[in-house]
Amino acid sequence: MTILFKPEPLSQREQDLLKTLRTHMHLEAMQTFTVDTLRMLGFDRYMPLDRDGRRNYGSMMVKWHYNGLAEPCGWQSSVAEANHGRKVQVWKMKQP
Repeated sequence: MTILFKPEPLSQREQDLLKTLRTHMHLEAMQTFTVDTLRMLGFDRYMPLDRDGRRNYGSMMVKWHYNGLAEPCGWQSSVAEANHGRKVQVWKMKQP
């Protein structure tokens, strides 16, 4: 994956969300996660809205990837009803 820009450093909120996700994955013995996982954990209430009024998980995932914290490892159908089964990227956490 070629990144054509350097993302801003992780905010404290993004670091906290990462810790929450890591804890959840450890407790549930999960190896991978998707945006559906983040929504199930209630991350929506902590995500800022972009200029179009949407929660932008993509930029946070790019930051996590850029900083070597997560890596994409495939695609799967979304379980969120509003997504109508569209494909979402599957991610794997890298060890800190």
